[in-house]
Amino acid sequence: MLDGLETYGTLLVVGFLLGILVMMLLRNRKAGTLEERTLELGKSVNALKAEKNVFERKLATADQRIEELDEALKERDRKIEELETAFEARSDQLEQTRTDLKTAVQQTQELRRDLADHAEETIRAEAKARDVENELSMLTSGDTLDEELREELLQTSEKD
Repeated sequence: MLDGLETYGTLLVVGFLLGILVMMLLRNRKAGTLEERTLELGKSVNALKAEKNVFERKLATADQRIEELDEALKERDRKIEELETAFEARSDQLEQTRTDLKTAVQQTQELRRDLADHAEETIRAEAKARDVENELSMLTSGDTLDEELREELLQTSEKD
């Protein structure tokens, strides 16, 4: 790209200089002696050379600036790629964290249900144990009463 631009710029400068030279020749043809015309042509050639040098320096400066900007652009592209890679890695980490969080929430809910079921079973077992204790207590007190009655009956029957 730069070679084509440089060639185009050089051709443009050379064409411009030739045009000026032809105009000067045509203008100088009308007036002055050969020495005057040669002197003026020499001055014109020197002026054209100076302009050419100025344009070449400007072109070189522009080419250097283009290269600097191209390097800066490459550096920015590299940084953008690094940032995109880092962003993708963070996105993956975030997605994994979300998945882990959902799993943990589901496990927590399941554990809560299990604990609630276990608590309910424990409460029912305790209630059943109390019922059995009450029944046993009632049976035991009933047996005690039966034995006391038997003893009284035995004693009354022995007295008789």
